[in-house]
Amino acid sequence: MKLLAVLLVAVVLPNLSEGREVSRCEMNKSLEGKIKLPTRLEKHREKILSILICKMEQRSGLKTDLVKVLGKRPTLIVKPTLIPLSLKSMRQNLLDLNPLHPSSMKEQR
Repeated sequence: MKLLAVLLVAVVLPNLSEGREVSRCEMNKSLEGKIKLPTRLEKHREKILSILICKMEQRSGLKTDLVKVLGKRPTLIVKPTLIPLSLKSMRQNLLDLNPLHPSSMKEQR
């Protein structure tokens, strides 16, 4: 019986935590700049967006866990912008910046 309860939680819990419910206003803001319309339909942009959001709400309740992504998802890992330095080069850079260090005093003479 305990095993059945654990299995039930293991199956149901991931589905509950994967998505969230989006408001109509938030959906409108996110779609506003992303939908490309022909120039003849640009004057109807607000109406088209409202119809589209209404259909999405009817089908999914604006819940993101019902969205299926086809293909590859973009990575969320940010690449480092700095080049790692070796300890020797870091030490030398610090010594070069220190005006009281003997090596920098030799250069000033």
